[in-house]
Amino acid sequence: MTPSYLAPAKVNLCLNVTGRRSNGYHELVSVAGFTAFGDYLSLCPVLLGAGEDAQTELQISGPFAADLRSAGGDTLIIAAYLALAKHLPLDMFHFHLEKHIPLGGGLGGGSADAAACLRALMKTTHASLSPYKLAKIAASIGADVPVCLAPGWQLMTGTGTSLVKLAPPADTPLYCVLTNPSIAVSTKDVFAHLTSFSQDDPAWLATEQTSALESGAFEKLMAFGNDLQAPACKLYPKITDLLDQLNSLKSAFPSDYIGSAMSGSGSSCFCLMHSKDAADQAVSHLLDHGIWATATAFVSPASPL
Repeated sequence: MTPSYLAPAKVNLCLNVTGRRSNGYHELVSVAGFTAFGDYLSLCPVLLGAGEDAQTELQISGPFAADLRSAGGDTLIIAAYLALAKHLPLDMFHFHLEKHIPLGGGLGGGSADAAACLRALMKTTHASLSPYKLAKIAASIGADVPVCLAPGWQLMTGTGTSLVKLAPPADTPLYCVLTNPSIAVSTKDVFAHLTSFSQDDPAWLATEQTSALESGAFEKLMAFGNDLQAPACKLYPKITDLLDQLNSLKSAFPSDYIGSAMSGSGSSCFCLMHSKDAADQAVSHLLDHGIWATATAFVSPASPL
């Protein structure tokens, strides 16, 4: 049986943009977690007959396969394969992606797929590269790919590629409602409409966000906000409507509701709950209103991927 590798959705519980470098990349401080919900990637070596030429191929299925095909296919998987092939002798592979993460939704779907490809190739080929080297290869594919290499709670600083592993208290129940207004956003446009940067010291932000996560103070962590939420809502009013829907859940689940926000550059939003039952009921409510939603938990690097 061909093994399948989870490409977990990434959720930024907070995201503060602290500046912009001369090369155009933005500086940020963010705490990100990864969910048990995501895409699935499988691969198998190409078996050649006499006279056949080997070729790496990607097949796509799943709820968002049509959207991905319309967008030109998930080029980051093939990009990940080609990037690793520059450093290791790799056979040709057939890849199959089961696409569950909405496109252009701020959940790091493409980056998660690329990182899953790197993990799958390393395990399948029994290759050995230093974590530093693998992280450099990941960064060459995209700024969000390194954080997706070892899915689990992480503090992201710099341009998002400086990473520190974090861990909330083990006895803190936490469930996530992921939802999307069925629109794809342009990360470039959202950043272009960001009119100001956080005035807080990045080192202070990193310390305070780490402390909040590691003490299980998720309300405090989310209070740092997402600096990209305002420009995204201005560009895409449907995100505002979705956030209003999530905020209304507070009255329905007063003892379980933690907070709601947009993830990354949007358009996906999320709501944190203390109980699975509340998360499931919230999803039912959103689905009844014709809104895509799913309930999930968070994973750690020790979880099987």
